[in-house]
Amino acid sequence: MPFPFEKFVLYQKSIIWMREAQTICRLAKHRMPHNLVDQLFRASASIPLNVAEGCGKWMEKDRRNFYRMARGSVFECVPILQIFTTSHIISKAQYEKSYALLEEIGKMLTAIIKKTESIPDR
Repeated sequence: MPFPFEKFVLYQKSIIWMREAQTICRLAKHRMPHNLVDQLFRASASIPLNVAEGCGKWMEKDRRNFYRMARGSVFECVPILQIFTTSHIISKAQYEKSYALLEEIGKMLTAIIKKTESIPDR
């Protein structure tokens, strides 16, 4: 039986992004400072981790907090992608594909955060 978060499209898309980010990190590994590559790796992994952990919380306030952290990680990934693009680590096409996926994940997180704001804590 799958965990409830595994059924969420948001979670599934965040896993797709994490895999994409891992590919980008491999490309950047020897061409960019380690801390920046590591930051992208950690921020991309933080998204599905926080979505999953949020789904496991009973209180809406707690769920919302984890979804907000995931959204912050989405916002963290974008400037790193921009740095990698301007440094010619990834192509414009790769940037646009990644940006579109992050934008979609960000919108989904914003929607779920707003939804949990309207639900009183139990």
